[in-house]
Amino acid sequence: MSKKIILLLFFVALVIGFTWYSYETLNEPQYSLSVPVEVYIKPGTSFSGTIASLTEKGLLKDPFVFKLYFLATDKHRYIKAGYYLFDEPLSIIEFGDKLIKGESLYSKITIPEGSNLFDIEGILRKQGLLEGTDYFQLIVSEELLKEARTIEPEIESLEGYLFPETYYFAKGETALSLLTMMIREFKKRYIPLLKKKAEEMNSTVKALVIMASLIEKETGYVEEKPLVASVFYNRLGRGMKLQCDPTVYYSFFMMGRYPEILTKEDLEIDSPYNTYYYSGFPPTPICNPGSTSIQAALNPANSDYLYFVSKRDGTHYFSRNLNEHLNAKAKYQR
Repeated sequence: MSKKIILLLFFVALVIGFTWYSYETLNEPQYSLSVPVEVYIKPGTSFSGTIASLTEKGLLKDPFVFKLYFLATDKHRYIKAGYYLFDEPLSIIEFGDKLIKGESLYSKITIPEGSNLFDIEGILRKQGLLEGTDYFQLIVSEELLKEARTIEPEIESLEGYLFPETYYFAKGETALSLLTMMIREFKKRYIPLLKKKAEEMNSTVKALVIMASLIEKETGYVEEKPLVASVFYNRLGRGMKLQCDPTVYYSFFMMGRYPEILTKEDLEIDSPYNTYYYSGFPPTPICNPGSTSIQAALNPANSDYLYFVSKRDGTHYFSRNLNEHLNAKAKYQR
């Protein structure tokens, strides 16, 4: 028998052996555990990183065949991030089904800073958490308002008290339990500080959260937030109307209208939220502020500014008097 034939037979035997081994490995359970194992695959985790996490948890008997199978079937591209619970033996093929279908223990939901109740409704609906639920009845339900009023009895809306954060929730979680979680996260993070500051500033928690919500909607620049806070506090101290544009937008949101640009006529709308029309604060916060806006409301800059105008680049020009403000408007809003 020639060397070529011997080599060919050897190669064929090798292929058959590897194929048999791979088939057996693909279909046999990859682990045997006495207790369930939870694995978190972070968003953006590489395929190699996923294999490393599973191997580290003792879930892969043969990482090489696992990798080969996922690459050969192109399944590595479709692994979904999330928390996974492994409580029964799985073969590599079953692993693939679980990771691609996204059969994770928890789902993730992110509430951005500055989201209002209307924004949150859209986020929850997209996650499928509002099926069969009247959201706008839910947010005024006695159960949720009772939870919020443990912060302060005067609270009449959840707006402002749903802490913007990334939350993980189990499958089957309800919108009610998730909204409750957001209120409790707000309380956990800020209630001791807010109550202390409210007493020091002769204010209330509600007023401070309203202030933080105005700051949140006026500027996204962290450096400016204490200055914006100082303008609003200075205007309140002088009995001036706040004239905060985002409160006018919120007035329209409450009526189911969503203007892109405010007109002079819009500034005259008779709404308790319109701080061009009414003095003082709006009745409730106008969004759910983030940490930097809350900190700015508690620690405003020491300034004598009374006005600010957008410079069209996301930042603002601050003025001490009306003439300076009008000149800035002429310069930046031509």
